[in-house]
Amino acid sequence: SAIHNSKFGNGVEIRLRPAYYDLISPEVGRLPNSSLSVFDLRLAAFESQVILRQIDIINIETLNVARTDLPGDGRLAWSLRLGLESQDLSCSDCSVFRVQGGPGFAHQITPSLIAYAMLDGRLQTPRKGLGSVAAIPRIGLLGSIIDEWKIQLSAGLRTYIDGTRSEEPVIRIEQRFGNDRTWDVRVSYQELVARQFEASFSYYW
Repeated sequence: SAIHNSKFGNGVEIRLRPAYYDLISPEVGRLPNSSLSVFDLRLAAFESQVILRQIDIINIETLNVARTDLPGDGRLAWSLRLGLESQDLSCSDCSVFRVQGGPGFAHQITPSLIAYAMLDGRLQTPRKGLGSVAAIPRIGLLGSIIDEWKIQLSAGLRTYIDGTRSEEPVIRIEQRFGNDRTWDVRVSYQELVARQFEASFSYYW
């Protein structure tokens, strides 16, 4: 990926995921509207430093959208993430170990558009008084313009129950272009204290 971070400037990122699909991946041979990755590693390199952004041991999310209007069709949405990550996008030496996840609800608005709401809880190792317990309510939209273009928008607020930092907006917009099982191109925007733009090429084997 080529990235631009509002704190660190321009850089590149390498990401390796031994097992992987996410909400905007092509829905071929997998559970629709879900994500799964294990040992997801992200390293960002800027002019003066290399930053370990993430090592996810496991990351699961499923929206469990009802396929019909029949009572009982569709179940609770839920997510679970376990691993190491940067506290936010503005720091370089601020990794915390965290467990994050919780329940939610998703609704099929049109055949190509899903709205969802999640309430995640977060436990993390304390670091410089930032807090170790947080709640993250978030809402999102997941939709396909065409088969070769899918987009996800998510906005939430990380609110610490303890610590010195109280609230942090968490925003993510990600688009996937291409519908091949072996490659895609993605463009994304993230905001978590700092802002980051990213353009990436992914190859799957």
